Amino acid sequence: MTLEDLALIFVRGIGSRGAAYLVDHFGSAEEVYAASRAALVDDARLRPELAERIIAGEGMREAKAEVEYCRKHDIRIIAATDMEYPAPLREASDRPHVLFVRGNVEALSLRTLSMVGTREVSPSGIHVADKLIGDLAEAIDDLCVVSGLAYGVDGACHRAALAHGATTIAVVASVLPEVTPTPHHALAEDIVRNGGAIVSELHSRTK
Repeated sequence: MTLEDLALIFVRGIGSRGAAYLVDHFGSAEEVYAASRAALVDDARLRPELAERIIAGEGMREAKAEVEYCRKHDIRIIAATDMEYPAPLREASDRPHVLFVRGNVEALSLRTLSMVGTREVSPSGIHVADKLIGDLAEAIDDLCVVSGLAYGVDGACHRAALAHGATTIAVVASVLPEVTPTPHHALAEDIVRNGGAIVSELHSRTK
């Protein structure tokens, strides 16, 4: 991850799809910031006002502050061009260019099973999730269960993974190190403590 990778997500008007397009087009975020106006506007077909923001170095100040914030809170910053970035996610045209990760970054490269569901899960639903994850954990050594840390099925799946010795990742819609819902903070800490990770695409300035 370079400072330019992080800065790009702070450029007004770029967005996830724009950042992915520019990095794919130029090869790296560093090359995006080094590009001329002609390359940005005529070649990459960027709107002139967006090109001017990049040429002016917009986002660099915010990126430096974000690095300090993440260092303070033990958060890893992973760019789409980094080896640690999940390969299947990199194929999406609207992928988040940067991920913020607490915990074991290597967990992002394991074989994943994504499970989500209702917030109001029944006892039988919890049993099915536990049985499914338990059986798969026995059959697959590098199983990693991915869910959203929400109430109901999500929490049940994370807890089942922990109970059966599988790694688990929580993808959250909150600014790390905070998680939502707040009562699942202890579950999030259990996930990190047991070799899993908490992942967000939201930087610290997100409202």
